[in-house]
Amino acid sequence: MVVVKFGVPMDRCTQYVRRSFRSPFKALAGLLLLPLLLTGALGCPGQPDFLVAFLSSTEELAFGETDTSLSFTISKVATSRIAPNFTVSGSHPWISVTPLIGNSAGPSDPALVTVTVNRALMNVGANFGRVTVSAPGIQPVTVDITATSRIRADFTITPSLPIAGSPITFLNASTVAPGQPPITVFVWNFGDGSPVSTLENPVHIFNNVGTFAVSLTVSNGVVSDTRTIQIGVSGMVGPTAEFSAAPQTPFINQAVQFTDLSNPGTGTISSWLWDFGDGQSSNLQNPSHMYSMAAAFSVYLVVTTEVGSDDEMKMNFINVQPAPPTADFTVSDTTPMPGQSVQFTDLSIPGSSPISAWSWNFGDGGSSTLQSPAHIYVAQGIYTTMSLYTVSLTVTTPVGMDTEVKPNFINVQP
Repeated sequence: MVVVKFGVPMDRCTQYVRRSFRSPFKALAGLLLLPLLLTGALGCPGQPDFLVAFLSSTEELAFGETDTSLSFTISKVATSRIAPNFTVSGSHPWISVTPLIGNSAGPSDPALVTVTVNRALMNVGANFGRVTVSAPGIQPVTVDITATSRIRADFTITPSLPIAGSPITFLNASTVAPGQPPITVFVWNFGDGSPVSTLENPVHIFNNVGTFAVSLTVSNGVVSDTRTIQIGVSGMVGPTAEFSAAPQTPFINQAVQFTDLSNPGTGTISSWLWDFGDGQSSNLQNPSHMYSMAAAFSVYLVVTTEVGSDDEMKMNFINVQPAPPTADFTVSDTTPMPGQSVQFTDLSIPGSSPISAWSWNFGDGGSSTLQSPAHIYVAQGIYTTMSLYTVSLTVTTPVGMDTEVKPNFINVQP
């Protein structure tokens, strides 16, 4: 039996067990179990058959105000069981870890994990996060991450797509933590060899196309910070003409709505010139147009900006169809007495061709082919109630025909 005495040097067997437990209480429990684990000829224990677990060398990494990279180790507890690979992840975008995958064979084979914080992505003030080490079937291990930022440099630009030769406004977006003095110093380096600016929101012109590392350094007299952003500056781009129309198969004299879909490029479209293909034109951005004859028409659009112009031609884009008739009519009296003559008047629209035929149905068995006929509703027997009649008119042209039906249109009085 092995007797453990605290306060005296431990032999290599007790050291082996002690390394597998993180607290004196767990170590004592392990040492009490030591006689049951003795398997070697020299009296030292073999690997115990404990469940797999990972232990971290620390529970927290405190980066303070200046540190950017700190490390800790992960070790598998002393057990004969094989541990699967573990994965390491950070809880926030400002936390990155290396490696992302690792392993440990035991207490004497710790895996080093390096944590890096990106202060440019932090909020001002205290920042809290965690790193999690996990593996299938094993309790995850977490390490708390803390970092403090008293000042944070940041900025935006407008326009968001800078053009060489055009003014660009740089807008300061830097912040300080609560209780800190306000920012009083701004130093801009535009990365193109031009002099620095000390304005809070300067305006700058890049004369060349390229990518420039623009940095802003801010200070409140106590602390300072710098933010660098790669700014891509492109050349001037001309417009690209494009358009649509609805409907594309209109009838004669039906309005067609044209819609400008042009891309202005890096400029602003200042003029539009439409050619509708029938000798008519417009300089509106989104014009409406009616065609007076049936045919296929090609449409042409030219757009212009301060950079240049572009045109788009759509061949046979508009196919104008002959317009069919639209039947309609009215009557002199909708509530006649029996035997009273009722005058029906044709109000039909002929469309693109004249109406060549009319067909009336008066609802009482009578009919007519006149354009505007008169009709008498004759009493049949003794009326005690009103009689309702549905009237219809069908008109025909060389293009087609149309029918108008008016239910219960004539109410003959008793």
